[in-house]
Amino acid sequence: NINPKNSVYVHTAYFSDAPKIDYTYISDKGRDYIVSGAKPYNTKSFEMGYLYKSSIFNFRLTGYATDVTGNTIIKRFWNDDPDFQSFVNFVMQNVNTRSIGTEFVGGVKISKQLSVTAVAAVGQSFYTDNPDISVYLDNSPVITPTKKKVYIKNYYLGVGPQSIYSLAFKYSPRNYWHVNLNLNYMDRNYIEV
Repeated sequence: NINPKNSVYVHTAYFSDAPKIDYTYISDKGRDYIVSGAKPYNTKSFEMGYLYKSSIFNFRLTGYATDVTGNTIIKRFWNDDPDFQSFVNFVMQNVNTRSIGTEFVGGVKISKQLSVTAVAAVGQSFYTDNPDISVYLDNSPVITPTKKKVYIKNYYLGVGPQSIYSLAFKYSPRNYWHVNLNLNYMDRNYIEV
């Protein structure tokens, strides 16, 4: 705390997670084959922000960055490529991703009955490398996969909207009832590749 109205905060994290069970078994519903060389993946995260509080106006501004490295992901889908024509399991190994962005929340008390809150979250979540993949046919007894390279560096992750904005009005008169009006806008929503 700088003083009772102003605060600065910093959070950091570094940890390893075991591979998820869904991303360890190649075809978890039909076989007991597991991914070769499955290993823990690492997460590094940093967040820094500023917080201001007063009786009339409050706001918080935050910046963050998170890197996940060495992850294993399996995509399961029907592949109509002439080489496959089957349900396939795309095992992507050594997948690296990054999420960076800023968030703002501000509120002002216009009168005893009326307050306004504004929120903005603008970020980017994307792949930071081109992982190797192994393609396994789902309904084939062959265990040897087809090896390929996937060029997805800088493609966005399909994790929801990457920009969100909101404006909220709250009216609370003395008669024990209140009215809320929220206006929301979401943008840059990508599908998963």
